[in-house]
Amino acid sequence: MFSPSELTVKGGTVVTFQWAGSGHSVVVGSICGTPGQRIANISSAPFSATFTTPTVTTNTDVPFFCEPHCGLGMKGVIHVTP
Repeated sequence: MFSPSELTVKGGTVVTFQWAGSGHSVVVGSICGTPGQRIANISSAPFSATFTTPTVTTNTDVPFFCEPHCGLGMKGVIHVTP
């Protein structure tokens, strides 16, 4: 699971994903749906990847998930504020 699975940040913030285990990825896009922006392919720990949140004018949610484990609940959301 992602920890935390929800995060609130200002637009333009760099978010770092760090692997505690192997066989995970990070994709920003519809939860368990069609992948959007791939942040990291399936990788082994230790590993980290960064994502810069979009600059927004209104509050926006950016969902993310682990492609092989989304159906098992490995997903989350970044709440982005102006």
